[in-house]
Amino acid sequence: MSGSKKARFSATGFLPVPKLREMLLELKELLESGKLKSVIYKSYPLDQVPEAHAYADTGHKRGNIIMTI
Repeated sequence: MSGSKKARFSATGFLPVPKLREMLLELKELLESGKLKSVIYKSYPLDQVPEAHAYADTGHKRGNIIMTI
């Protein structure tokens, strides 16, 4: 399922803990309510981080790449 709304998140930068907690709780509520869906395109084991980055850099991915632990 694909919609017209897109979101991009970055793990860089600094947010005060209370603000980060507030944002994560809002994200959790959106996911649990079904208003936001995550598209997992491909997963890699943790020892294949370089391969996952290389694949993401190709520009061919259509969703999120996750690392499994």
